[in-house]
Amino acid sequence: MKKRTYRAVKINGVVREKLAEAVAGQRVVFGVDVAKVTCLAQAMVPTMAGPERVMQAISFEQSQNEAFVSLLQGLPATVEVALEPTGTYGDALRWQLEQAGIAVYRVGAKRSHDAAEVFDGVPSMHDAKAADVVARLHLQGASRRWEMKTEEQRQLSAEVKRMSFYDERRLKALQLLESLLARHWPELTEVLELTSATLAALLSRYGSAAAVSADSEGARELMREASHGRLSGESIDAVVEGARTTRGMPPIAAETALLMELAREAQLARQQTEQAKKPVVARVAHDEGAKHMARVVGHVTAGVLLDAGGDPRRYAGARQYMKALGLNLKVRQSGESQGQLKLTKRGPARARRYLYYAVLRLVQADGVVRAWYRKKVARDGERYRGRAVVAVMRKLAAALFHVARGELFDSSKLFDTSKLTSLLAVG
Repeated sequence: MKKRTYRAVKINGVVREKLAEAVAGQRVVFGVDVAKVTCLAQAMVPTMAGPERVMQAISFEQSQNEAFVSLLQGLPATVEVALEPTGTYGDALRWQLEQAGIAVYRVGAKRSHDAAEVFDGVPSMHDAKAADVVARLHLQGASRRWEMKTEEQRQLSAEVKRMSFYDERRLKALQLLESLLARHWPELTEVLELTSATLAALLSRYGSAAAVSADSEGARELMREASHGRLSGESIDAVVEGARTTRGMPPIAAETALLMELAREAQLARQQTEQAKKPVVARVAHDEGAKHMARVVGHVTAGVLLDAGGDPRRYAGARQYMKALGLNLKVRQSGESQGQLKLTKRGPARARRYLYYAVLRLVQADGVVRAWYRKKVARDGERYRGRAVVAVMRKLAAALFHVARGELFDSSKLFDTSKLTSLLAVG
């Protein structure tokens, strides 16, 4: 690969007739490095004997997308475009290419990153070289067709993002609340769950232990109402007593106001999250594969997995589906040195987070899963509980691949139950 292959011509300076003549009747690939403003495209054709032949490197602004698509449409050749996934910067170009009937392919960012030194022996990477690498990888078959999402898929994606946005706001408010309560009223979270509606209601009205202690009867009544009578009298008494004798640092007026505001934000975000879940749940209930998954992990998690990984039924095997969710493993090995197995985490993080919580619920509710989990924790050590959860996540994802096809979920098929007999007897 020579340096001249990295020299790009601005799209207005491309001699269309000359390029058209050079690629006439051939298969030509445009590897595109997408950026927020300036994009680089490398035109390349395969050869029967030896390396690919570089035709033209072109630079164009995002505002010149139409000119780039028009250039490609005018070529008397079979045109393919290969892109890296770059957030949403390339979506407008992808859509315009698809509208023009030009096939678009996806080259994984990890592939192009790893190939930085393969073709020219230089580890550096810049826009023009990135476009070159993407084109070469596509010609070598290291890509896949990048289909545009259907309107239904886009709607589910928007609904999941909306739900996650509100839930993340709620979690952020709760994280700040937790840190402030540890300083000003640590006893409160010893009695009430941080995520409870009762705690949020109490703080949004009073904001401090001193205010609760000054109106103990009003606080008692509020806690009974907020919990719909489910909070025991002993817990209510413990909250009031903790407010009176708290070991926390008394908050100043500004800190009290902040506690009240964060509690209100948590309340509002919780309500918005619950409302945002409804269309996701409804969509899952009408999807043939997802509704089977929902029986195992719940409608919300099934919706997130459907958005993140697509329909499990379109994958050839369970391992392929696990890989799409970033649950495949990687290991560093050299000679006799064997590194630890770790998740690649190349898939959507949101899907893994929801699957993680689904596994925690499954450990509590399913005797077989609980027995296997306890045995693995006992074998690896208490400090590796997270590793045990991840192991169950992988098994659950593989199971969901089959469940989406209508098979009944049977946790005993995930493990060798003959080795769990004694633990199953304990429960």
